[in-house]
Amino acid sequence: MGAVVAIHSTESADLFAEFWLIYPRHVAKVAAKRAWLRLTRREKVAALEALVSWRRIWLQRDEPEFIPHPASWLNGERWEDDLPTDWTSRHASHSPVAPAESYVKGEIPEKVKAMLAKLKNV
Repeated sequence: MGAVVAIHSTESADLFAEFWLIYPRHVAKVAAKRAWLRLTRREKVAALEALVSWRRIWLQRDEPEFIPHPASWLNGERWEDDLPTDWTSRHASHSPVAPAESYVKGEIPEKVKAMLAKLKNV
């Protein structure tokens, strides 16, 4: 039974590393990891999916002081916030209307995988 717990925590830790790589504000990592570990697998995938769009918004605005701390973003379930209307109208294909099929399955969506691959190669 201990091996199952170890595998689950390793998987969660790996997903946290992916989250941390994408999140544009690297502060309070311990608090962020604590918040991350409280999430379900489905919530983690949903957060990663939403983070791809939020990252683009935050970086385009070029106001890093207004990017929430990662722990606050996770604890507040901010991935469920509506994207700004001016951004969604320009990027209508990127704003999900309903939860993606991958959320239900617990798989990392392709656009998240692409963002991670891009960031890892930089």
